[in-house]
Amino acid sequence: MKINWKKGIFSNNYTFYSEGKEIGNLEDKVFSSTSSGLLLDEKLKFITKGFFNPTTNIIDSKTNKVIGNIAYNSLQSKAVATFNTETLVWKYENFWNSKWSFNQRQNKLITASVSTTEGRVECETDKTVYLLTALFINSYYNRMSIAILIAIFIPIWMASMN
Repeated sequence: MKINWKKGIFSNNYTFYSEGKEIGNLEDKVFSSTSSGLLLDEKLKFITKGFFNPTTNIIDSKTNKVIGNIAYNSLQSKAVATFNTETLVWKYENFWNSKWSFNQRQNKLITASVSTTEGRVECETDKTVYLLTALFINSYYNRMSIAILIAIFIPIWMASMN
């Protein structure tokens, strides 16, 4: 499956397309710990907890049950998602963070090329929960990058005002 996504430059809301048709979205609010996503018939909720060692519960919105979780390694820009007995690793594939993959053992199930406002994802699995989770992790790291930039530049800007 091949999916394209688009979003505004300052937006965290993604729209997913396949063959030019809208097939889902990811609503990822900046100052909220809850995000929701829809892809084909799969509707998930992502609830993130913690600051220094964050984790995210993946919840099936139809049953309201936790179906997986995500643990982040912020220093390495890597995340591990666990679904029952399945473990997948999300990681950047290049220095510029414009390519990432979601891997099960050594198999790349999902690969992506992304920019600030759009991306292209190729998926070697039919499990939409994996695809939606990988897209959420990408959004999570984008939000963290922006937060770090703000934390760095506000003191510099404040110091230059004096």
